[in-house]
Amino acid sequence: MLRHRWTPVLAVALALFVINALGRLVVLIAGVKADDQIVQAALYSMVAMALVAGYAGFRWMRRYETVRVVGEVGSAIILGCLLTTLVGPLIVGLNPFEGGSGIFLRQLGLCAAICVLGAFVGALIVLAMGQDRRSRAWKYQEERARAKPRRVAKR
Repeated sequence: MLRHRWTPVLAVALALFVINALGRLVVLIAGVKADDQIVQAALYSMVAMALVAGYAGFRWMRRYETVRVVGEVGSAIILGCLLTTLVGPLIVGLNPFEGGSGIFLRQLGLCAAICVLGAFVGALIVLAMGQDRRSRAWKYQEERARAKPRRVAKR
């Protein structure tokens, strides 16, 4: 049971990492040296990561309660961002702490902020459409209350 609960969390974390790793590999293989092009590739990578986090937030918010969504999607984002900032630079032959701990923490914070924003927007879309569990339960109760009452059988 527990394995089935955390498998999607790990899948989202790995998806976030793979997107960033692919972006880094594209920059490395293309031999990009200009800073503005590297920043542009990183921006595309972060946008893709935000879209994945947004989809995860959207999908989880439809299925589960908000507390569980925050815990599981938040765990996936934290794990994905840690992998991105710790292991990602190693893929292209860089040291994650090359610029010091301040730059490392800024990268980690920026990655987490962008992914959290994406997940938040995904969850807000579900809430705006009224497709979360609580809204659907309220809609069901309203429909039951508005339904015609049962007829009492006469004897």
